[in-house]
Amino acid sequence: MDSRTTHRAEDDHYERIGRVLNDFRERHARGESVSEQVLFAAHPDIADELRENLALLGDLAFMGDGIRHLVQSGTLRRGTGPVAAALGSYQIERIIGRGGMGIVLEAEEPALERRVAVKILRPEYAADPSARRRFEVEAKAAAAVRHPNIVAVHAVGEERGVPYVAMEYVPGTNLAEFIRAHGPL
Repeated sequence: MDSRTTHRAEDDHYERIGRVLNDFRERHARGESVSEQVLFAAHPDIADELRENLALLGDLAFMGDGIRHLVQSGTLRRGTGPVAAALGSYQIERIIGRGGMGIVLEAEEPALERRVAVKILRPEYAADPSARRRFEVEAKAAAAVRHPNIVAVHAVGEERGVPYVAMEYVPGTNLAEFIRAHGPL
């Protein structure tokens, strides 16, 4: 096979993946009951690539539209005025980061007139007792530590079925960005 034939075959392969993903997402957007498992079973030869692409698309959509998604899912309640959303007394302004189990939000705590970081358990784990327990253990461990280089925990609680930890907000870059810019510690 010459290189043109190889490139054409690769292009056809990726075009097929694109068509299948677009069809799946369009059906989902129309409100049809579509299952990723049925999608993968219908296309077993490209199932792994479909799975990877759907995960990537989900991450991109979440980061780009995260606050609205959290409001629509019922995790956060809709904010008033310029505030995007709220969780209990915290006025959520933006997503700071996202990890394997949690989402960290920048928020204002009006009663004490201070900026805080609020870590919540990701919605897909909120009903999982094991995930909730790990989140609780992490929160208690963080609250027990007192050190000038570790953020202080202000509160631990649950609102709308969502466990959260409110902690000191430290402006600046995250650790991963710092290491990329300055090298290992």
